This record gives sequence, structure tokens and C-alpha cells, in this order.
Amino acid sequence: MAPGVYKQTVRSSLVQTNGHMTRRERREYMVLPSANRTEKRLTAFEGEYRKGGKLIPYSEPGFTYKGMDIDGKVINDLTEDLVNERESMDGIPHSLFPLRSKELGSYRFALKGEVEHKGRRAYQIAFEPAKSCPHDCPSWK
Repeated sequence: MAPGVYKQTVRSSLVQTNGHMTRRERREYMVLPSANRTEKRLTAFEGEYRKGGKLIPYSEPGFTYKGMDIDGKVINDLTEDLVNERESMDGIPHSLFPLRSKELGSYRFALKGEVEHKGRRAYQIAFEPAKSCPHDCPSWK
């Protein structure tokens, strides 16, 4: 691979409220980042869906097995939305990470304590939105 190019593996699953997996996909991309955007090429794909008690494999994104395959559309759309943001250097939408440095002023932080996690000291930090969201976030109202 050329410098700056890397492999990204994405695993997606749809699970019903009863805990049964209805669909699972694994995608591999070759990622070509640049200064302010990213290009991705799908290089490998594996998927499977549940039909009755069996898992049936398929090999193409967007595969449908019923006349109106809601599960297939949902998992494809969610995966594409979460990994193919073209205006991001790594393809991951910035909105998934609200604690970027330019957003820190929009939150209040408090140290809740110290704990040991896997043999290491860790800090528990609570945070919540400050008075208002600078981006008019509906969940803050």
C-alpha cells in the first residue's frame, strides 16, 4: 500500500430486542485520506441474514432477500452513514465525537473519582452540555 493508505474493517449487526441477530456484515475498505477528505474503496465484503433459525450468507452490500427488505436497507444505510463521510479525513462523521477540542467549551466536566481498570488507574469524568448547544442540538432542549 502507498504511504497514508490504510485498511479499515467495519463490522455491522442488527439485533432484535429479544437478542436475536437478524443481519451481520463485515466490510473491508482501502482508505486513501487527504488533507480534508477521504476516498474509500470496498475491497472485501461478507454478510449473513437470519431466515428462520438459519444464517444465510450473501456477498454483496445492499443484498435483499424479501420483496421489501427493511433490514438490508437499514444496515446498508447506517454503515454508509457512519463510515463514508467524504468531508472527514478518516471517513468518520465529526458529529460522532462531540468532545473534539473546539467543542469542549460547550460542556461542563466534573471528576467523579478514580478507579482501577485492568490493572491501571483511570479517572471517571462526568460531562454534560453547558447551557446551550452551539449547533442548535435538539437533544439539548
